[in-house]
Amino acid sequence: MSDLPVPKFKIGDVVYDVYTSRSEMKLKCPDCDGTGKWRIVSPAGKEHTADCPRCKSCFRLDGVPPLTVPVFGSTVRKLTIGSVLIDTHEDRGPVSYMCRETGIGSGSIYYESKLFASKADADAHASAEAASKTVEAQAEPAALEAKHFASLRIDDANREAARSAIFHSWYAYIDLKEKVNDFLQSEEASKDDLRSEMEWKKSYDRTNSSHPFDVLVRAARKHVDDPDVAKALEPFDMAEVAQTCGDLDI
Repeated sequence: MSDLPVPKFKIGDVVYDVYTSRSEMKLKCPDCDGTGKWRIVSPAGKEHTADCPRCKSCFRLDGVPPLTVPVFGSTVRKLTIGSVLIDTHEDRGPVSYMCRETGIGSGSIYYESKLFASKADADAHASAEAASKTVEAQAEPAALEAKHFASLRIDDANREAARSAIFHSWYAYIDLKEKVNDFLQSEEASKDDLRSEMEWKKSYDRTNSSHPFDVLVRAARKHVDDPDVAKALEPFDMAEVAQTCGDLDI
């Protein structure tokens, strides 16, 4: 008796594939009430309008996060089975397919568990999957922070961001102090260990830190071809810190 699985679909069958994609949803700006404009009135009573600097920005404004949160959308694609593949050692499922619309032999591979025989079933799964991924993404710290700041007017948001920056600075100092203290207390640690720790911290902060200085430096590094920007970045180059640690007589 053969132990090979029996494919659910055969060549020529029409199936439906679900594809989800992440995008950013704009939150309503509390400063312009979602209009995108500020009304400016001169002392003489002359009125003008200007773009709202907060909701128009895609980056942090004085430490205030942008008014966006992640959302997932879904697309259902109609495909035609063109090839049936069986691999009993494949973790994603032993049966997969290649479809006429996306290439046979050198195209995309679709696993059976991700294909649907009817569009109605595919639509229902797509909606549920997109909703689940949206809930998960909006529970991430960055999204929760954006929602919190979206409830604050710009003055309150700036004060909140300033308090946050002070806390992050204090936490970074305490964290570094504890790491250096642990290093000094360890009999097995070497200067290479400390240098390695500092290099890891530099690499992490360059891509993950939410401290306003790190966010600003990351944005500036995109324009290092400007000599003035490159010069301004020199004090933030953690390689100097790593070199200093390597020269410490400890």
